[in-house]
Amino acid sequence: MHRAWPPASGDLWVCVLNVAAGNDGMPQQPEAEQAFKEVFAQPVAAAYPSLSADDQQSLAQLAVLDAQLHQAWPSLPVQQRFAARDQWAAAVQSQMVGAPCELIDALARAQLLPSFGQYQ
Repeated sequence: MHRAWPPASGDLWVCVLNVAAGNDGMPQQPEAEQAFKEVFAQPVAAAYPSLSADDQQSLAQLAVLDAQLHQAWPSLPVQQRFAARDQWAAAVQSQMVGAPCELIDALARAQLLPSFGQYQ
């Protein structure tokens, strides 16, 4: 019997994307973020039952990581948050090359694309 796909993984990615977008992890468009989570979750949820138990466990650990990130983020020094933002923004930017239009549109509507400094 397979466990259900952990929805917290979508929460984790939205938090990371909010940081990468220059929003310091704070939601800007909660309804659009939910729509993005649904677009993001579809292929993961479809593949989840066929994953090995180890891979399912790895996905389940994302919920723990999500909770840790939300707990630690506000207390991180500003320079450390900026460094993470810059690193994550560069990673997001590189992943957008060739990404499906539906994904880019969902990210843009949720204000989850980098939009600070060099990304303006």
